[in-house]
Amino acid sequence: MRIVFYLNVILYLITLIVPIYNKEYTSGLFIQFWLGIIHLILGVFYLVISSNVEKSTSKKIWFYWFMVIGYFISLVTIANLGFLGHPIQNILLVILPMSIGLYNVYVNYLIQK
Repeated sequence: MRIVFYLNVILYLITLIVPIYNKEYTSGLFIQFWLGIIHLILGVFYLVISSNVEKSTSKKIWFYWFMVIGYFISLVTIANLGFLGHPIQNILLVILPMSIGLYNVYVNYLIQK
């Protein structure tokens, strides 16, 4: 599990560094998309092993899924309301997913500890 944690941290840092290095907004979103898919796969893995970890960590796994589902619901709602050209788009497409991704790294740390 420690290898998965280190890989998760490396991928998260790459996702942060690439847009700064390339100075391109779209390259960061592309890498962030793939990181999100990896985190969803890890999240399913966390659910499978949630009965084998401490109760407090298991609660954090369920909170992670609450945030993920809430994010997707808010993204669809905001898109239907027509706010995707609005500055709130930066929050929805960059800041919230990376915050949820950071929480995923934290849960991964708790599991491997």
